[in-house]
Amino acid sequence: MVFGQNLISGKVMLENGKPLKDVTVIVDENRPVITNTAGIFGVDIKASKPTNVKATKKNFKLKNWDFDNEEKKLRVLMEPLTNITGVLRDSEKKPIADARIVLSKINANKPALTNKKGEFNITIPEGVDASQ
Repeated sequence: MVFGQNLISGKVMLENGKPLKDVTVIVDENRPVITNTAGIFGVDIKASKPTNVKATKKNFKLKNWDFDNEEKKLRVLMEPLTNITGVLRDSEKKPIADARIVLSKINANKPALTNKKGEFNITIPEGVDASQ
């Protein structure tokens, strides 16, 4: 394969069209690339169009992606991570009910409570870094 033969460009953005910088994008298991301040990246792939796209950034998750085959452009949509959901289990993998879940920098004053199945949901306030 000649380098650049299947070079595609892409843009990562939010649903409102705002570009997202510093997103790590992996297309078809190639080396990761990082978006610039305009949300743009470029990658050389083996196939003529991508089949798998992963995009990661703190406090965001991949919503979806699409590829314009004629223009060779990849569009990646991200959305803010607004909830943390999980299941609390004991060492025997049985759910723990009525347990308080506290993430010190997120819900210290308002703990989440597990239900009968051990499930919990924590809403992340806007602007809080949930990665710590």
